[in-house]
Amino acid sequence: MLGKERDTGTALKAQIATVTANLNAVTAERDKVTDTANASAAQVQVSRNRSPSLTAELQKLNDALGQANAKAQEQTTTIAELTQKLNMRWPRK
Repeated sequence: MLGKERDTGTALKAQIATVTANLNAVTAERDKVTDTANASAAQVQVSRNRSPSLTAELQKLNDALGQANAKAQEQTTTIAELTQKLNMRWPRK
């Protein structure tokens, strides 16, 4: 009987070792996934924090573009007026 109990004990120890190894592997994978999720959450937070300043910068650039377009339109109008005056004074033959 003692030999059979030893074999059963050895088999149980092997099963426990296998379950422990699987548990350790699953725990390591869970920790890896948790680290990845935390890194992603940190990136999202950084993006959220940067969003208002980027929006403000975009608005400034958009305003500057609007001013540049208005100035270009004024210059185009001035050039057209000057060209018209020039053509009136010295018409092409």
